[in-house]
Amino acid sequence: MKRIFKWSALFLCALVVIAAGLWGYVHTEPGRSAAAGFLSAALSDERTSVKISGLDLTLPHRFGFAELTVSDSRGQWLAVEGAFLRWDPRSVARGRIRIIEVGAASIHAARLPEAPEGPAEASGSPPLHLLSRLSIASVSVASVSLDEPVAGFPLRFKFNASMAPAAERSGAAFSFDLVRIDGPGGHARIKASVDASLRTLAVEGHISDPAGGVVSTLAGRSIPLDASISGTGPLSMWTGSVDV
Repeated sequence: MKRIFKWSALFLCALVVIAAGLWGYVHTEPGRSAAAGFLSAALSDERTSVKISGLDLTLPHRFGFAELTVSDSRGQWLAVEGAFLRWDPRSVARGRIRIIEVGAASIHAARLPEAPEGPAEASGSPPLHLLSRLSIASVSVASVSLDEPVAGFPLRFKFNASMAPAAERSGAAFSFDLVRIDGPGGHARIKASVDASLRTLAVEGHISDPAGGVVSTLAGRSIPLDASISGTGPLSMWTGSVDV
């Protein structure tokens, strides 16, 4: 018994030393470079190439990178710069995941990725009961650029969002604020809540799209839009109203 206890203690000590060594290593320049290479390889496959550079780590609280690019057989189609995530690892002990901040300096989509071969895999129902265990205090992207192959015309905007567990029922509340930063401007401000137990969705918000904006471009003529939207109903058959 003493021998088992001795070897178990040595094994645990070895694990602690190895973990401490790895933690220290990934906070050095060679360690960050090696970690970036490992993550790039892990996220890539035979159809998609992912490259991450400039890791910004303060484990376990913060993870970020200077640049991430995604390419397929036609070349690069997505680039993300200055992205990071900060979270509270202690929240896991309480059965929660608390994300403090997610951000990026810019996201640029030059086109859509190549469609996968074969039939699309069927997706199951989202695990709505998990929404009450996740909170995201802030999501912000300073610039999202969509080229013509993505949106039908060049489009740039910034957005902020957040998500919080519902106070009374199982579910979550969301807020989303999008502001166009090119052309004539415009914005979409949406608040929504999901009730996981009743499987319902409630939405309210305001959309402003001046003359020459998205609606005008798609319609081919000047159509300014100023509308409020609202609606509550089951997720599977949600309907809402638009007041212009």
